[in-house]
Amino acid sequence: EIACVVHTGDIFADNITDAEVREAGLKELRRLKAPLYLLPGNHDILQEDIATTAAVYTQRVGPLIQQAEHHGVVFVLAYTEPLALGFEVKGYDPVRELEAALARSAGKPIILFHHRPAVEDYVEYASSARWSDPARAVLEKLLAAHDVKAVITGHFHRDELHWVGGRPVFAAPPVAGYWGRQAGFRLYEYRDGRVGYRTIYLAQ
Repeated sequence: EIACVVHTGDIFADNITDAEVREAGLKELRRLKAPLYLLPGNHDILQEDIATTAAVYTQRVGPLIQQAEHHGVVFVLAYTEPLALGFEVKGYDPVRELEAALARSAGKPIILFHHRPAVEDYVEYASSARWSDPARAVLEKLLAAHDVKAVITGHFHRDELHWVGGRPVFAAPPVAGYWGRQAGFRLYEYRDGRVGYRTIYLAQ
């Protein structure tokens, strides 16, 4: 039984303002029978056109932060790109919004979903930082103050496990087969305070 489906961002591949592409993508996703939650990635809300793409996302797709509860576990889905990369989205403070969402979940186990893992990326045999040290420290402080059991992300287009603030960070594989990487998705299971998963690969 699938409790819900979460897409951790980069849904529209820089095409969110193209109504035909956007609505076709949403139509396919909404065929899923389980509850569906979407959060934006860096290829949905674009830094070079923040005002327009953020407005389209919130008007046509959904909020920048949301909560849901399934079987006693609270899912917090947060748009953290402004925190990670140090830019502003008018009317949205990622730290304040995330802190408030976590506080509302007090007393229950939490799984945090966001797009970009707060760890170094490793591309073409070299590491590169994507979160500043101060931004990562802010995230770690928020995680430490609440009963966050795991963090689930996307962005890397690779299947990876990291740790941030003592919490496991699962970077999920892509559902699209870019850069020669096999597409897939994960079936997560929460049991006895821990998160595990199986990866299901899609045919090329």
